[in-house]
Amino acid sequence: MPLTIALPALMGHLRDPQAYARALDYFAARGDRVLLDPNALNKHGYFSAPDAVRLDTFHAMLRERPDVVMPLRAGYGITRLLPDFDWALVKSCGAKFVGFSDFTGFNLAALCHGIVTYSGPLSVVEFGSKEIDPFMEHECWNTLASGRCEIRVQNQSETPPMKAQEQTGMLWGTNLSMIAHLVGTPYFPNVSNGILLVEDIGEEPYAIERALMQLWHAGILQQQQAIIFGVVNGYELDEPAVKAYSIDDVIADLRRRVQCPVVTNFPFGHVSQKATLPIGGQARLAIDESGYSLSVSTT
Repeated sequence: MPLTIALPALMGHLRDPQAYARALDYFAARGDRVLLDPNALNKHGYFSAPDAVRLDTFHAMLRERPDVVMPLRAGYGITRLLPDFDWALVKSCGAKFVGFSDFTGFNLAALCHGIVTYSGPLSVVEFGSKEIDPFMEHECWNTLASGRCEIRVQNQSETPPMKAQEQTGMLWGTNLSMIAHLVGTPYFPNVSNGILLVEDIGEEPYAIERALMQLWHAGILQQQQAIIFGVVNGYELDEPAVKAYSIDDVIADLRRRVQCPVVTNFPFGHVSQKATLPIGGQARLAIDESGYSLSVSTT
């Protein structure tokens, strides 16, 4: 069924007009009606337009009552806008908001207002790609249509093997740097007994641990029922600091600190193959001898 999809330029300016054109062709081929941001191809410093202009355009798009809001790309910028979003309009417009990376700031702030959003693709990043990942594509439209998803991760090689168990709780996350940056602000949700999913890019393992330690010192990790690692990438494996202290070392230390299970290799992050996940949905993590399943539902 064709959708009305808003494509706001909320964060960094577009750097690839050809990818933008491919994304528009993709949505046209689906039969979707697209709400275009007039600033999409503009550049204002790091952004597409001044903060007030980006906000006004975003709010105008929401008044058109789109089915889906999927920003063009991520990049820095969402935290500049958090105080001025019209959260009543966000809640009442009926749209499903989806994105990842710095869009995590919007996901978490929305959760503070009782609004379930989605971590998933960005319109130009994923649907403007020359090769669209079929797993990402299927999971995106299926999850947005149904409000639920279930992902199986096989062949976990944990030592010692993880005990078979089930954990339930609210799913939240996902970009670890953004999560850590929002601690202590009005835009950080108080999620106890939750299931926390994290991913990141361009941060060496020690920096990943530093962000995790901030969550630990703030008492946040101790409140979780489970922690799920998506993809952590974008750093050089042969760097001396990485060789001395790898992401495996970070995860091993985290497991020693927390009482809850910590699982890895979830298909989410700055990679083409990614799930789409309801942030604020109710999740069930089922661990067995061969891996784990994560199911999440908005109902």
